[in-house]
Amino acid sequence: MHYSLRQPTHIQDTASVVEEQVRGSPGLRFLSECATNSLFFPLAAIGCEAFAVSPSVYFSSALPYMLITAGLLQACYLSIYANNSSWHRLTGNLIGPILYSIGGYIYEGPHFWLHLLHVAYWGFALTIAILQFLRTQIALTAINPIVIISENIIRTSIILFLFYTFQDDQVSNQHLSIHQFFNNPDHQIITFLILFLGTIAGLTHAYSEWHLRLLTQTIRRFNRFAEWLLGRKLLHLSLTNPEQLTLQRRERSILFMDIRGFTTWSEHKTPEEVVQLLNLYYQIIEQVFSGYQVIKYKLSADEVMAIFPDPMIAIQAAIMLRSHIQPLLDNEQLGVGIGIHHGPVVEGLLGSHGVRFYDVIGDTVNTAKRLESVARKGEILVSTRAYQAINEECYRITTDIITVKGKKNPLQVYVLSETNHSLITNSAPLALQAASEHE
Repeated sequence: MHYSLRQPTHIQDTASVVEEQVRGSPGLRFLSECATNSLFFPLAAIGCEAFAVSPSVYFSSALPYMLITAGLLQACYLSIYANNSSWHRLTGNLIGPILYSIGGYIYEGPHFWLHLLHVAYWGFALTIAILQFLRTQIALTAINPIVIISENIIRTSIILFLFYTFQDDQVSNQHLSIHQFFNNPDHQIITFLILFLGTIAGLTHAYSEWHLRLLTQTIRRFNRFAEWLLGRKLLHLSLTNPEQLTLQRRERSILFMDIRGFTTWSEHKTPEEVVQLLNLYYQIIEQVFSGYQVIKYKLSADEVMAIFPDPMIAIQAAIMLRSHIQPLLDNEQLGVGIGIHHGPVVEGLLGSHGVRFYDVIGDTVNTAKRLESVARKGEILVSTRAYQAINEECYRITTDIITVKGKKNPLQVYVLSETNHSLITNSAPLALQAASEHE
């Protein structure tokens, strides 16, 4: 049987998980969208119309129910898709007036457009849609707070407009002009208060947007630090299923890798040269492991320890590591030795209340380390248990009996020398920018 590379397991970015939690559940986003945007005009308009005519007459028609339904559908769309792009936000804000206009025209005919309220719905919706579109386009500029304040002033102006239409309906046999409306001192006070409240709401909204953006940047920074300590998979588990990190006995495959002759080589190099090689070495390791279901890996100078769910993946990753790291080390006459063992471990968070870290403990770890310590340059030593656990036979593989420190009896191992490239078939080569740049 030949090995073929498995498809990498994609894990949702942990920063995205946290940001999703910060934004709230879909249900909360829907309610927020209803209250602060999509149902603001419909509910205010329904209240105004109900008082202007009479609740019994107004609610006996289909218009208020059309208005609410259109707003709910708009809120549903925006709560799901608005964060995808600014164009979703722009077009989504027009769903309400489009649906209401279609339903109202079917219900009332051309007479529907003679009502000022129906035309105003389009005017406010289009203005808010444009302002929200601009907000997403200039989110990181100083103009963004001005746009947010303007949007909130426009939204609170809906109340002022509805108050004007209500007063206009109360004037018998004549039209109340805007000039007459604002000549009234009471109306001037109400206008000032509404615009003032809109400005305050806009300032509060702008501050919350700035604070949320700052929080998101902080989350992404902490996410990077946490991934360095835990690894992406374990960090994802700590957010979505933290009980999985408690100490448990599991079957794991442990891989150790070390650069042969690294200590002697580094004695004749400057610290900068050593760091340069290690950085390239680490980049290759990271890129290789990103294609496999590695649970966690640790880097300590030139030594690498990795935890895998099963030996098949561990062996495949080892072969890929060797094939891509060796060209980097050839220029320095160096090479890697790798040891793999499979067996029981105790896995989870270790430590005290103040300091905790994720690790695996057990003889399986010690055995894998011992195998790596005796592996020669270019060799991958696989324990009998790890090799038998994959239930497959490999071509061009040899066995050997070795004696390692800390083990009473000799160990039988399977040796994957540098000539065992036939173990990887039907797989495209992995592009590793770090190695190619070094070459």
